[in-house]
Amino acid sequence: RIGNATNNIGWDSYQKISSHKSVAWAIPISLGDSHKGYRVMGTTQDYFKHYRFADDRGLDFEQGKHFDGVYDAVIGAEIAESLGYKIGDQLTLAHGVNDTGFSRHDDKPFILTGILARTGTPVDRTIHVSLEGIEALHIDWQSGTQSRNKVTAEQTLEMDLQPKQITAFMLGLKSKMEIFRIQRAINKYKKEPLLAVLPGLALGELWQLIGVAEKALLIIAVFVLLNSFVGLLTGILSSLNERRREIAILRSLGCRPNQIFVLLASESLLFAVLGCALG
Repeated sequence: RIGNATNNIGWDSYQKISSHKSVAWAIPISLGDSHKGYRVMGTTQDYFKHYRFADDRGLDFEQGKHFDGVYDAVIGAEIAESLGYKIGDQLTLAHGVNDTGFSRHDDKPFILTGILARTGTPVDRTIHVSLEGIEALHIDWQSGTQSRNKVTAEQTLEMDLQPKQITAFMLGLKSKMEIFRIQRAINKYKKEPLLAVLPGLALGELWQLIGVAEKALLIIAVFVLLNSFVGLLTGILSSLNERRREIAILRSLGCRPNQIFVLLASESLLFAVLGCALG
């Protein structure tokens, strides 16, 4: 959910690829709308079943449940916290990324049915609706504007809301041995130009490209650490030099060197504990 949506994919292509014998599950994704700066994603209930993050963790609901109706919506934890939404509230979605008055779907509000638990991923900043809901929103829109022949929310429920196009889809395979074969088959798909991306490999290539910058930052971090140690040592020596008279008085009163050492070490330990607590 970074940047703008790519070219659409035909629904027929999605159905054909997702029905391949090597595919275990498929999650269609439809992007292009927003709500108060947050992205809207159309998908199916399989998204909540199969989507994984952070070492094979699934999505959990903090409140409510997944969408059942055409005009149901599920939001991430960050949206619920920042906008103060609760189950049963109405959401008015907007056409495109910019949420302006003339682009809003005011005639087709959505009802909030679920709030997902925090994940630390873009899921927290996403509004999830059904593919049928996305289709219903745009059934009377053409070229980014609403036509004069408006269709009400009630009328759309009686219409065929089968999507004709989607933005992308995620695939899960039954065997890892099939990954590259399925990727080649998708990349060579003849009916329309498609591109299969392996997220792990793509991220690996990205880290290779920025590896030089990463090493440079590591070297800078080492120098900053050394500079901090030198500054800390200088501060300690300066403070000891200023306390020479205090130490001399303690020695004249009968304090042994080990007692003075324990006194100074205790002060340092106290400051360290207080610093950790405040930090």
